[in-house]
Amino acid sequence: MGDMAAADEYSTTSHVLQLCLALQDRLEKVEKEVQSLKGENLALKLVLEEKKTFASVVKDGEVEVDSWKVVATSATKCTLKRHSAVDLNNRFSTLSDECEEGASNTTSATPSVSVERGSSAESVMVCYMASWAVYRQGPGMFDVEDVDPNICTHLIFAFAGITTTGEINVLDPHHELCDNGGECAYNRFTALKKQNPELKTLLGVGGWEDGSEKYSKMAADPSMRKIFIDTSIALLKEHNFDGIDLDWEYPTMRGGIPEDKENYVILLSEIHDALHAEGMILTAAVSSAKDKIDFGYDVPGIAMYVDLLNLMTYDLHGSWNDYVHHQSGLYPTIRTPAVTKTSTL
Repeated sequence: MGDMAAADEYSTTSHVLQLCLALQDRLEKVEKEVQSLKGENLALKLVLEEKKTFASVVKDGEVEVDSWKVVATSATKCTLKRHSAVDLNNRFSTLSDECEEGASNTTSATPSVSVERGSSAESVMVCYMASWAVYRQGPGMFDVEDVDPNICTHLIFAFAGITTTGEINVLDPHHELCDNGGECAYNRFTALKKQNPELKTLLGVGGWEDGSEKYSKMAADPSMRKIFIDTSIALLKEHNFDGIDLDWEYPTMRGGIPEDKENYVILLSEIHDALHAEGMILTAAVSSAKDKIDFGYDVPGIAMYVDLLNLMTYDLHGSWNDYVHHQSGLYPTIRTPAVTKTSTL
């Protein structure tokens, strides 16, 4: 709905919606009177002066627009930074110190705002295809043509890697590229979108075999980060991928350094900005084990820059156990190892 008054049909409860949007090194502000119902989802769209459009959903006064955190309250003055801390139990509680109730509002820009009823979140089904499955013997052999493109919303080709100098690295050129009589797996994989135009195809980068040390060094070096991003985007464009799934296993571990925790967020922020500028998306495969989370992941920071997070719950149990159990149960059992008990819901 382009007209704010159009929201009247949804509710008779009026709220002042204050939107503080941090963009680059300046703060864009706008205050609008809208009609909303507590608990009701309203789709929110902001069109800035530079014509860049953000779309999101507001519920009970909370908004997240793209990678920028937005607070919607009765406050009329907010200062919001891109790296603001977020409490996972109350996502916007840590912003309260930066919002003054009843303060005077000054508008440095006037984005247009429209509000309309939102729909429920679309379901997501992420599927990984292990490229090495093509070399299995017998019925376990699996190739691109064995993928049903209508089951998943996002398909990830696992994996590419990186070089010691930061370039993205095609790990199996004969299978994945078309050069010199290659098997063109990348192109065949992204061509699955012809059967399902809604499908997103991503290139997974990393994995266990590619280690951690190279990623640690790349994330710590601004010039190597740029090399990785530039070569990645070139490869994605060449083969019609829709983005990257970063699978660094794991920050601060396996040859990593303590600074990986902070550098990982910096890396994600730069990849995010570069990919989004190209109309691509960024997802990340992350461990669900408590020790790896505590030492290696700034979870709120990571969440600001990825479009999806893929939890590796398949590592909660494995061949190292002497019993079979759910990958992520509601409750721990008597036999559940202590490290896994922390990963139950």
